Amino acid sequence: SVEDKETIYLISINSNNENEWAKEDSIDQWTAEFTSKHLIAINKNKGQFVFNQPLDFTQSKVQELFVDNNNVYFKSYDDDSLRINAYNKTNGKKIWTSTFERPDLNLYDLKSVFYKDKIFLPLNNMIVYLNKKDGKILGKYDADQEIEQISSFNTYGLYNNNLSFIIENIDYELLTINLDDVTLI
Repeated sequence: SVEDKETIYLISINSNNENEWAKEDSIDQWTAEFTSKHLIAINKNKGQFVFNQPLDFTQSKVQELFVDNNNVYFKSYDDDSLRINAYNKTNGKKIWTSTFERPDLNLYDLKSVFYKDKIFLPLNNMIVYLNKKDGKILGKYDADQEIEQISSFNTYGLYNNNLSFIIENIDYELLTINLDDVTLI
């Protein structure tokens, strides 16, 4: 969940198979089928629903809720693709979705970074940055093809207009980029 001054936003997942674990005798395989997912907004002062918006991707996993003055954003992914979604925070209506090939390795600490009117998204060996208003790609940063794999990318590396993150390229390296003009410092 994520919240702003007056509202709590969360994703609700409803399953038609309660507590169905290990169908194939493996604790690693949880096989519940999801019948619905909803983006829900609740007024913190009144405890009333602001909206309860059904989402159109029941088999995808959802993570990284973020809210700004206008929208609620989150990532959703499945076996093949990764999506960034934007929904209006007052009525719950979908504004846009941007779809990318799912990154190869999901073992790393890779989170989207929201800065001013941009969303910075780490994807394997590059950083894609999107316009928050319409989800269109504004550009890509790949450090002149020097990045083999991004290992750590999150808001903890954000200081003023600079973002530091860790990459792998033979060895681990710390890079810092200026987020205003997306250049290496």
